[in-house]
Amino acid sequence: MAQNLEKLFAPENIAVVGASHDETKLGTLILKNIIDNGFKGDVYPVNVKGGKILGLNAYKDLLSIPHNIDLAVIVIPAKYVLEAVIQATEKNVKFLIVISAGFKETGKEGARLEQEIKNTLIQARKDGKVTRLIGVNCLGITSYKNLDEPLNATFLANMPGNGKVAFVSQSGAFGAAAIDWALGSNLGFRHFVSIGNKTDLNELDFFEYFDEDPEVEIIAAYLENISDGERFLDLDSRITLKKPLILILPGESKTAQKAISSHTGSLVSDRQGLELAVKKTGAIRVENIRQLFNTMLLINSYGYDRFRELRNLMIVTNAGGPGVLTTDLIEKYGYNLAKLSDKTVKTLEEALPFGANAHGPIDVLGDARADRYKVALENVLKDKNVDATIVILTPQVTTEPVKTAETIVNVQQHKPVLPVFIGGRRVKHALTYLKSQGVTGFSHPDDVLEVISKMRVDNTKLLPTWADIAHVYNEQFDLQALKQIAYKMKRHKGGKERLDPKVTDEFLRAMKLPLPPSIFIPIKSFVEAQNDNKVYELLKQGTKAVNMPWAIKLASSSVLHATDIKGVYLNIKKKEQALKVIKNIVKLVKRNNWTNNSTYIQIQEQVDVDVEMFVGLKQDKQFGHILAFGWGGIYTELIKDIKSILLPETKHALKQRFLETNVSKILKGARGKKSYDIDMIVDVLYQIGLLAY
Repeated sequence: MAQNLEKLFAPENIAVVGASHDETKLGTLILKNIIDNGFKGDVYPVNVKGGKILGLNAYKDLLSIPHNIDLAVIVIPAKYVLEAVIQATEKNVKFLIVISAGFKETGKEGARLEQEIKNTLIQARKDGKVTRLIGVNCLGITSYKNLDEPLNATFLANMPGNGKVAFVSQSGAFGAAAIDWALGSNLGFRHFVSIGNKTDLNELDFFEYFDEDPEVEIIAAYLENISDGERFLDLDSRITLKKPLILILPGESKTAQKAISSHTGSLVSDRQGLELAVKKTGAIRVENIRQLFNTMLLINSYGYDRFRELRNLMIVTNAGGPGVLTTDLIEKYGYNLAKLSDKTVKTLEEALPFGANAHGPIDVLGDARADRYKVALENVLKDKNVDATIVILTPQVTTEPVKTAETIVNVQQHKPVLPVFIGGRRVKHALTYLKSQGVTGFSHPDDVLEVISKMRVDNTKLLPTWADIAHVYNEQFDLQALKQIAYKMKRHKGGKERLDPKVTDEFLRAMKLPLPPSIFIPIKSFVEAQNDNKVYELLKQGTKAVNMPWAIKLASSSVLHATDIKGVYLNIKKKEQALKVIKNIVKLVKRNNWTNNSTYIQIQEQVDVDVEMFVGLKQDKQFGHILAFGWGGIYTELIKDIKSILLPETKHALKQRFLETNVSKILKGARGKKSYDIDMIVDVLYQIGLLAY
């Protein structure tokens, strides 16, 4: 059940703490916005001096107001905010919006003060109070929850028009820009929330509420971090089954991460985990402001399902060059140039002048006026093989940009029509007209394909949970045996990050992974051997089940890449070779003082393969475990063919992700090479993924 935010978006009364007798001050501007935008409930200015503000009686503090309060907006210096919050909890004010800045975004002292505010709210709820807080360090909120009295509890000059979008912004400035942009684009925001430092309520609380609001059809957000990884995965995957969730998530570079920290005091989550989480939930991840706005506009115009299902695109153009470039882009982004039916081609050939191309891209020629575009579009949109049409216009002598824009608006139907008007001065008014009619116009074909490809996400089912696949684990493995080995791992670990390699090998074999025969002989045994005969005896006792040729390796919790330090030897076919190799490894160990209990010489049956794979597990602080796999061997870091997937995941999804690697193409038998059992490889990846469980 979503957090009950009704009285936040449709309060019956509002207090403004920090309203001033000076009408240019922020508190009074917010008070004026609340009144001027149509709020009809009681409004209580709060100012220590009392008196009248904007003709209303001012109270000296919250406790002086003789009524229950639904919403209090706090706009006072940071050092006084804690006292106001304490009063609000005593009075059991339902919601607080703290506009004031000067908290964790400014450093240690601000962080301490913000933590005190947070602790006050937590304790108040333990005591049965209901007070929740938006902010601190935020812009405020706007809402059309109550259409008869819109709420503008911000210090912005205008609030957006009513519409289908609920917008959450962690940055107040970004939110202000979004509202201004929305005003110029005829895109309405039913709700706008600036969450600032997320001291109490966070983006997920609002996502959940917006998910249950039937008037909200699009949820969008600018976020600098995610508050709760597990809840994000569960909630967002459920939301995207019904509504598009569009996210812009800055902070890819280290410089950006530093800026975010000083901006809102956020701790940026691991980017790889974040990206995988967004992909897994089915949310739409956009990369910049332009993509964010264009995505909202297109969904607002045509709905979301149309873009998720797009496959076959047609181009109608008056310029061959841009048409060819767009054809390339269609293929680059994984779409098809639609194949028109014979009937459509015949109709177009009869309707268009000699020299026009009626097969696709549809070239209506450089002298095309609006009427020729109309004929082409009407016929193309009727064709069942066409999912959407990109209309390209370049300004030539006879071109009619505005009339062509009017034609595009008039032929609009359930199939998306995506105008690309390339140029400057001559197409400016046409693009303005399209915007005024709620049609998204583009200046470059790249922008169109870039945006629609972001919406091609798979969110048709709920995410699997560990509980869903736990039975596989219980059926295949002896859990008790694995727990005993895991205990040995913990005991051997001794505070080190890397595990004892012998115990690790024992664990993987207990999971029934197909590992080649292998033995581990403690390095101390070889160090203490007094002569070659002793070494031979150690080898004879340990290698009865390990056939030659051997791979002999230094296996140590102290060493990450044994190859880099000449600790791996291959193609050992004689015991004399093995003796020489072991002597070299012993010298290496002595030189580096690696004679601990977790250092071994591993002798393994060498497997004759010409392709190596890398598989790894990583724990993400917020989102759980990541399974990574791809091209392996000593050049793994150079080849960079590693794909990742967030666990838990189905075997089918794991296979699809594996097939995105280049190594999978080699393993399938590229260019006449030996082919391998892909399903068996996926089974192994799946088993390794179960380690996380």
